[in-house]
Amino acid sequence: MKNRIEAFEFSNNDEISDIVIPENIVSIGEYAFADCKNLKNVVLPSRLENIGKGAFRGCTSLEMITIPSEVDVIAPELFNDCVMLERINLSGNKFKSVFSSAFFNSGYYRCKKNWRSGLLYFGDWVIACDCSYDDYLVKAGTVGIAENVFCKKKSFRTVRNPEYDEMLGIMNMAIECPNMPLPDISDIPEYKEISVPIQIRYQGTTADFRNIIMTEGVCGTDVLVTASDGTFDFVL
Repeated sequence: MKNRIEAFEFSNNDEISDIVIPENIVSIGEYAFADCKNLKNVVLPSRLENIGKGAFRGCTSLEMITIPSEVDVIAPELFNDCVMLERINLSGNKFKSVFSSAFFNSGYYRCKKNWRSGLLYFGDWVIACDCSYDDYLVKAGTVGIAENVFCKKKSFRTVRNPEYDEMLGIMNMAIECPNMPLPDISDIPEYKEISVPIQIRYQGTTADFRNIIMTEGVCGTDVLVTASDGTFDFVL
């Protein structure tokens, strides 16, 4: 008896509404149930270890699911477009990685009660941020920050351009020295915008924050972390 559901095995099947997956199944392949529009209830086996990329993508009627404790990776696209799925139960999972792209346009992502202090958590992982916030509270015990969580958050500050001030000083000298040519400063802006690091308040220590898992694929976002024992620059 096979112990896995193959990739695409039940995808685009509109006849499935309720399914109890047998206990011998330990792996669900990529897109196995993708776009099963009428799939509403799923019971996963307690021995399940792996759920492939996009396995439940586009299951627009799915309302709730429980992730078995042996599953330690939340794959990309897993619950994309599961618009009714506001509740995802965990079984004490210790995730090695969680991809934020698993939740795009899902009910879990869109449900306001799942958000706290501008952040969306899945278990002990931060999976999304609300870009309207000026700073974010990352709770103690956070295990990981998913890929590209903060990449869309951009803050800038307008400051005086030191190059302009330097050329202005030269111009003032030239005015007092008739034989000295006047510099052209028409193409040098008086002010410029500089990027401001994202502000993160962390409830634990600096050492604890440095131990948080950062999923591969992050884009080098500068952050300023204020922890219980100090403030430091960090790159996500």
